[in-house]
Amino acid sequence: MSRSSTIQPLLLMLVFFGPLALAVVAFYGPWEWVPRGTPHGELIQPPLPLPPGALTTRSGDRTAPDWYRERWSLVYARTAQCTEPCLVELNRLNQVRLALGDDRQRVQLVFLFAGAGPELPPEASVLTARLDDAAGTAMLELLGAERVRDGRIYIADPLGNLVMTYPPGTEQRGIFEDLERLLTVTAIG
Repeated sequence: MSRSSTIQPLLLMLVFFGPLALAVVAFYGPWEWVPRGTPHGELIQPPLPLPPGALTTRSGDRTAPDWYRERWSLVYARTAQCTEPCLVELNRLNQVRLALGDDRQRVQLVFLFAGAGPELPPEASVLTARLDDAAGTAMLELLGAERVRDGRIYIADPLGNLVMTYPPGTEQRGIFEDLERLLTVTAIG
């Protein structure tokens, strides 16, 4: 038996069964060793469902009761007066949303506030709603009044669950990477 006659069957097996073996390993294999990247924000475990119901906007109108459905929400909540740092944070979050490119249509920017609320430019596409009235009480209770006093950033999924949170001043790149990862791995929203 020559050496070439033993190698030929092995090569044939490798050609025919090699792709199948790679596919099985790729699908079922243990991938704990693959670096997945750590989130930049704090994961909310378990996710907190947003309270149902309409919120009051700055103009006194009401939002839809399911304002958080069907789109991801990048939420900035603040009960202290919205001064220059607050407006800067809103602008930074809007830049994160715009940086998503085509996926920006899957994300809405939401500002939950107390007090008078800021005067936003007409071109700003921000859903604004009150936290200091009867409709906003349940939302404020969920978010934690002390936690959102000086501002807090949240990501809510299209099913109405808070999934991540960030302190104000978090680097835009980190929020963008987390949001982009969420949009990439999910088909909802």
